[in-house]
Amino acid sequence: MLEHVVEVRKKTLEEDDHERLASEHMLATAYLDDRRIKDAIKMLEHVVEVQKTTLDEDDHSRLTSEQALASAYLIDRRIKDAIEMLEHVVEVRKKTLEEDDHERLASEHALASAYLSDRRIKDAVTMLEHVVEVWKKMLEEDDHSRLTSEHMLASAYLSDRRIKDAVTMLEVGKKTLEEDDHSLLALEHMLASAYLDDRRIKDAIEMFEHVVEVEKKPLDEEDHD
Repeated sequence: MLEHVVEVRKKTLEEDDHERLASEHMLATAYLDDRRIKDAIKMLEHVVEVQKTTLDEDDHSRLTSEQALASAYLIDRRIKDAIEMLEHVVEVRKKTLEEDDHERLASEHALASAYLSDRRIKDAVTMLEHVVEVWKKMLEEDDHSRLTSEHMLASAYLSDRRIKDAVTMLEVGKKTLEEDDHSLLALEHMLASAYLDDRRIKDAIEMFEHVVEVEKKPLDEEDHD
């Protein structure tokens, strides 16, 4: 359906028409969901190129398209391209949005993720520490966005060999999550690894055993069916 809409609008609307570009952006998002990464990149590159010539640098639509393209680059392992685009988005949003703006913080989180992929651990830690600090002032401790950033920061600490800091953050996160939260197991697995790095072997074994036991339950239930 979206491909049909885009095709029709290509024939009837100018290249820089807002509705045409919006349709192309939506189709690119659908391609990403369908793991058609190359198709998504090709379309988003076109959208971004047109918007660069028609919209101000701080225009919301343009920045949204640029961040979407950067995300596609990350999936395609074009890490340097993603970083270059995200650094631009973050820089613009720093000038135009408040420090606690959700879109600005989301961009900074995305850039930190790209830095981690590029092994720029110190840069990732610096950015994530800022993001987490701001989230703490404005979000509840069980908020998904805050927990996601804290989890990524703990991962960055581990990569930076700041084991104690990682353990502290993960232990706090574990207390915050409900037992049925789907992200709890991932956090507990990371915490067990952190305990190993911290030479807390008994704690690591206990945590790994718990993770394995929980992961076995759905399989046991399937065997009984």
